[in-house]
Amino acid sequence: SSDFASIKNIVYYKKFLNLQELGKYISGKNSTNFIGHQTIWKDIHNVIAGSNIKFSLEDFSLCTANNSLKKNDRLDNFRFSKTNDFKLSNLDKDIKTCVEERLMSDADIAVTISGGLDSSLIAIYANQFRKYSNKRTGFYTCLLQPNGKPTKDLIFSRKLADKLDVELNEVNPLTNDQDYNAEILIEATKKIIYSHRSPINLLTTTFPNYFISEAVSKDGYKAILDGVGGDEMMGGYAKAHLKLYYSNMIYGKKINTFKFLKNFLFHEILIRKDYKNSLIKILKPFITKHKNKLIFKSDIDSTAKLIIDNLKLNNEKENFIKNGFNDIYNLYEEKDKLLTYKSLQEHDLFTYRMMTFLEMIDTTSMVHGVENRSPFLDQRLLKYLNMPDNFKFRFGLNKYALRKLIKEKGFKFLSDRALKEGSSSPFPLSIFKNNKIRTLINKSKFLIDLIGKDNLFEFSLDPFFNAKFLSIVILENINDF
Repeated sequence: SSDFASIKNIVYYKKFLNLQELGKYISGKNSTNFIGHQTIWKDIHNVIAGSNIKFSLEDFSLCTANNSLKKNDRLDNFRFSKTNDFKLSNLDKDIKTCVEERLMSDADIAVTISGGLDSSLIAIYANQFRKYSNKRTGFYTCLLQPNGKPTKDLIFSRKLADKLDVELNEVNPLTNDQDYNAEILIEATKKIIYSHRSPINLLTTTFPNYFISEAVSKDGYKAILDGVGGDEMMGGYAKAHLKLYYSNMIYGKKINTFKFLKNFLFHEILIRKDYKNSLIKILKPFITKHKNKLIFKSDIDSTAKLIIDNLKLNNEKENFIKNGFNDIYNLYEEKDKLLTYKSLQEHDLFTYRMMTFLEMIDTTSMVHGVENRSPFLDQRLLKYLNMPDNFKFRFGLNKYALRKLIKEKGFKFLSDRALKEGSSSPFPLSIFKNNKIRTLINKSKFLIDLIGKDNLFEFSLDPFFNAKFLSIVILENINDF
């Protein structure tokens, strides 16, 4: 009975929002969990990956021990030299081993395919091992806005499945009825929030992973292999060229400035064919009035800025929210001081981006009792952060080493694919203006207190605003904060 009473007290415990963490969430640049020990709830702390907690019998307090999940210095400091040259064959062997070990299981395992380099390479390896296994290996993709014509990602996913001679399970969560689709979105968000008890970004990988995990679970699979970490490990973000061009120019690194400018031009002109905007971006350091400051600052989310400028709380509460909001942009300013591809990759892996993605995929898969496994995040691959830059970016193409590997395996149509559309929601952005969603938003006591009723009605016409706050409104309804 005492155990039951304790559980009841936890369930009915009155929770209060941590306003500083709320400010971070509003920024649009941060997912509140896994970034640190704080959560969206006041006095409720997170035990982040690699940490442990200690309970004091003296004062009955909890404290979190130092994070034990650190970079493997031996691998991280590995250098490719004349006597130990970088070889594609070694990269091939290492990634293949990481995939093989994650296929070791008593249960059947599925593989997600997005049409990009990372997930495609994982699928190629998994298919090789599948032929010698007595376990099932299924291949899945999520249709993104499937009521229109097939996206390029879907076309390339189908080509890959045909080449591998496997069945591609295309998960289609939507119907032709927009009102019914809004109900699907709301119910999916409720299930995620009931499990997660924190707000979550609804515009990136959240829904694709949720619906794929749902289908995978129904088909009897217990784990999914994905391509998460491929961009961070292998050099996948072309925005790095411009960041590094700016920062090296400011710090007077002339040779590197020219190198990153060249890579930027290759990508923008040869690949994206964006002539006008690329010229403006190149000239920005020469026309800005702030030559002594870092000029590649992350653009402030316009919806987030609108919210911050229209807060209706008392000064103390507003300051907490604004401090959290500014903390995130300070984190991004630190990133703008980095001068090499490797330093940007490490920042994405060990501070913000990867932790955010892991939260989203772990949350949405575990709702269905499915485990995500990411071969590219194996620590043995850390040494490839040190591979020569021309194997990360060459001739405007990113992840050049992976492209070479995929081409050698006979999948030239994938290696030649210059641009990928990227992860997005299967729901069109316009669905967040649906009356059912707007009604939920406008009834929120929390949002009325936060920005005022009149502002709320006006802001709810913005689909980005509703996408940002729908999960918080559902959280409000189940926690009564």
